[in-house]
Amino acid sequence: MTQSPNELSGEEYLKQHNVEGILQEIVVSLLQNRPTDVRKYISEMWQQAPIPFPSKMNNGSGQAYSSINSQKVQNAVPTRRISAVSPAAILKNRDERRKAFSSKSISATTMEIPKHPKTPEEYTQIETICKKVSFLSYLKSDQLDALINAFFKMEFKDKDVIIKQGDKPDNFYIIQSGNVDIWKKTGDAPEVKVITLSEGSYFGELALMSGRTRAATVIAAGTVYCWAIDQTTYLYLLKDIHYQRRQKCKEIISEVPIFNQLPDYQAILVAEAAVLEEYQPATTIIKQGEIGNKFYVILAGTVDVIIDGKKVNELGPGKYFGERALIYNCARAATIITTSQVRIAYISGEVFRKILDKCHATFKNNELTYKKAE
Repeated sequence: MTQSPNELSGEEYLKQHNVEGILQEIVVSLLQNRPTDVRKYISEMWQQAPIPFPSKMNNGSGQAYSSINSQKVQNAVPTRRISAVSPAAILKNRDERRKAFSSKSISATTMEIPKHPKTPEEYTQIETICKKVSFLSYLKSDQLDALINAFFKMEFKDKDVIIKQGDKPDNFYIIQSGNVDIWKKTGDAPEVKVITLSEGSYFGELALMSGRTRAATVIAAGTVYCWAIDQTTYLYLLKDIHYQRRQKCKEIISEVPIFNQLPDYQAILVAEAAVLEEYQPATTIIKQGEIGNKFYVILAGTVDVIIDGKKVNELGPGKYFGERALIYNCARAATIITTSQVRIAYISGEVFRKILDKCHATFKNNELTYKKAE
């Protein structure tokens, strides 16, 4: 005899109606399409996808998820499942995003990129900041050089409004020195200070990409010096950034078996947080005994694992290293040296710790990598 919903326990009810699967499909679709109005998007999503959601959400191992962990959803990371929205709806949304991205006319032909003089110290400062910005890590060296040269310096006095919510976008900013306060107004509620940004932070990129008005107000908290780049130049140099980001996500997810243990949406968020780097042969990536805060995944090439001066293993594409120091909060257990041209993706220790509980058993097994030679 079928139990009524009121007779079921909370966990039984959620499992019977595949609530976690539904929520994960929603999160997946949000990550794929990045709407600004989430509530409206979800509402339209139901209207465009009246068919039932799948009865199972597969995590790559053939096992369905059985319970909800709301904290993990909040901390979460991205996906490779089909969206609950129809393919036609996704294509329509993608086209609209591309139109928004191209709302300021960007010619398909080459344009002359402006160059503004900088001291070597200033150039290095901008370069260091840009390399830490996830969505700029896809730029090739010549693209990054053009971007850095295009930045121009701006000075703001205390209380100057750098960006005003609702205005059309103009520049992307990197803070050279000083602090700025971010204020946001929602509906009829009073304006609220959201956060204070300091040296090395950046702001203003989202509106430039989408073509929409500014989502918040930015006010100088004291004297502030910024590096800025205008919208036309910014879009020209970064016009393929969204495509490159999606391609990187797909590449990392497909190349790294360890991510199969993560829920789909978490795997994509991890991949998006990853930064790509390339190394020449005979380069030391990490050194035994040093303190580290990165987890590395090999996308291409090979590396040697060296312990106490002896080679104990060789790792290739799909393999990873650097997890032990993060799991146990200890020094690096081995030295990693490239034996060929190597392409690597790394994530910070903070992101790594968010996925640790999902992959702890696999990471423990991987300690065989560090077994000392007899």
